[in-house]
Amino acid sequence: MPCDHLHDPRSEMCRECRRTLSHQQAIDQALARFLSYVNRTETCWLWTGATVRREGYAIFSYLNRCVSAHRWFYEQEKGLVPKHLTLDHLCRVRHCVNPDHLEIVTRGENVRRGLKGILTTHCPQGHPYDEANTYWSKVRINGRSCRRCHREREKRKRFAVST
Repeated sequence: MPCDHLHDPRSEMCRECRRTLSHQQAIDQALARFLSYVNRTETCWLWTGATVRREGYAIFSYLNRCVSAHRWFYEQEKGLVPKHLTLDHLCRVRHCVNPDHLEIVTRGENVRRGLKGILTTHCPQGHPYDEANTYWSKVRINGRSCRRCHREREKRKRFAVST
């Protein structure tokens, strides 16, 4: 909860109040604000606040600095992440902040796990991801879809509307 003093509206609290509050009180206030941006679903805890535009990772303002939301919350709940390691989203949802969906791994391992989806050679229905059958999304990173499945979905839609 921001203080009532005049200060930069982007900051959580003014300098004077920050000095008087204990460190734990500041964390408790930030945690309450953080949780107001979380939508808990059956599977993931989805971040509804700001995200990095292209990548889709959640970001959070803490003490006038933008921090990675999933990393900040993981460190509050489970402990510090060593600087040379990173957190891997086991659920593959980049804006999920559920600490149980995160695992501390090396950057190399995180990249290998992320490439698993791009190295898949066929869509879930068994159609090949080849030059003629693959559509690459301009919006999502590594977002591809099967053209044949798309055509079949469109046929089903048209048939359902016409009957």
